[in-house]
Amino acid sequence: MAPSGDSSRWRIRLANLLQAIKTLQNNGIKCLLLTGDNENVAFAVAQKLAMEDYFANVLPDQKLEKVKQLQQAGEVVARRPVTVSTTAPALAQADVGIAIGSGTDVAAETADIVLLGGKRSDGYRPTLAFR
Repeated sequence: MAPSGDSSRWRIRLANLLQAIKTLQNNGIKCLLLTGDNENVAFAVAQKLAMEDYFANVLPDQKLEKVKQLQQAGEVVARRPVTVSTTAPALAQADVGIAIGSGTDVAAETADIVLLGGKRSDGYRPTLAFR
């Protein structure tokens, strides 16, 4: 189900997200979904976004441990959480933390990369800011 509001904007955002994921995958980067949502929702979202894998029912305090498990398995982890206030430790543990510039101050302080920019009629066009 699309979020409330203009459905054409939702379709543009989804198309931009799908393109971003495809670009990452075409460059050899695995894309995984780590979510607190239940199994059914996580599966549906992961399929819609063409994710290689997903982890469902992961509570905020479990996300740090999941990042550590991925790293112990030899993965390099980049993380862009939806909400940073409850998952800042997992963002800090990631090899690369990514935040949205309009997010909380905690995100900007914790992240290695901050996506800056505003919305345009054709979707979000971020500018990268590195530390």
